[in-house]
Amino acid sequence: MEYVLGIDSGGTNYRVAAAHLDGGIIASTIGKPANPHYLDQETLKARISQNIEDCLKVAGASKEEIRYIVCGTTGIDSEEDACYVQSCYASLPGFCCPIKVINDAELAHYTVTEGKGVLLISGTGSIAFGVNREGRKARAGGWPLSILGDEGSGLWVTKRALRHFGRWLDGAVEDTPL
Repeated sequence: MEYVLGIDSGGTNYRVAAAHLDGGIIASTIGKPANPHYLDQETLKARISQNIEDCLKVAGASKEEIRYIVCGTTGIDSEEDACYVQSCYASLPGFCCPIKVINDAELAHYTVTEGKGVLLISGTGSIAFGVNREGRKARAGGWPLSILGDEGSGLWVTKRALRHFGRWLDGAVEDTPL
């Protein structure tokens, strides 16, 4: 059996789907996140490998049958990031197929809009990504909260709520519905 793997490597989960070449899903799994900015290289590779192995086990498939892997991942914010993540995937033992890694927002944008317009994602992180009529790409946000901010993300909202609650406990703000 020949198949492809599609990977959504986000801030909270690592989702893997194995599909027939015609697009029919064989198996899908959800594993631990594999953000290249928060894991050292060996842990990153081990996490990626385990997540993929879990999906292959559910699918009853082998690495030799994979014809292509596409991974949309958080943490690809530059060409250097893309090369690093690509090298981590390429160094995994047993894979003899082409592997493509891109920023998860860019992959989601193409999937949802077929490559035209703007997409906004607000989950664990937040990012806006778009492509204009001339094919020029642009993004806003999507940077780690600890570095530049991630306004509108689940983490950002939670931190703001906890900050407000702490100020309320201190008597620094009046009672509010929160």
